[in-house]
Amino acid sequence: MRKGCVAVLVTLALLQVCRANGVSPVQKVVQMIDDMAGKVQKDLDKTSLSFENFAKYCDDESHAKDFAIKDSNEKLEQLNAVIEESNAKISDAESRVQDASSKISEQEAELHESKQLRAKEHEQFLSTEKEFLDMADSLAGAKKAFATAGFMQLSPESRVNFDKIVGSIKAVVESSYVTHAQREKVQAFFAGS
Repeated sequence: MRKGCVAVLVTLALLQVCRANGVSPVQKVVQMIDDMAGKVQKDLDKTSLSFENFAKYCDDESHAKDFAIKDSNEKLEQLNAVIEESNAKISDAESRVQDASSKISEQEAELHESKQLRAKEHEQFLSTEKEFLDMADSLAGAKKAFATAGFMQLSPESRVNFDKIVGSIKAVVESSYVTHAQREKVQAFFAGS
């Protein structure tokens, strides 16, 4: 009820103002409607401008995001290419490592076999060296025995056979199994005979 009273009072006040200004109440209402329409139009223009600015901002953001997505996809493709290239290099390096490992294994096996062969040959050398040393000692004893028994006066045929034996022993002495010191001893032995 108060609202109705207030509306009546406002209307009466308007009528009083209109009479005082010489404007009819209808003209005053029309004028108020025009003022109100102007205010609404200003608000509408502000709202439209704000909407246009916001729409432009959204379009700019959309274009920026589209560009960022496109740029990111290009970078992703480049990185995938780098990954594929790196995987190929890794495979190649693994293959070379595997080849090198198998060569190393083969060479280690050969080295092991060579060491075993060297040890066996060294044992054979030591055995042969001992035999030659024993032979040299025996020959030295034989020389003394021949010298005391007068063996130097052999028949020419026996002397030829003896020279053949001495030549054979010299050939053995010249072989690679006899050390330099042993060779000198045997040569000294034959020089004296």
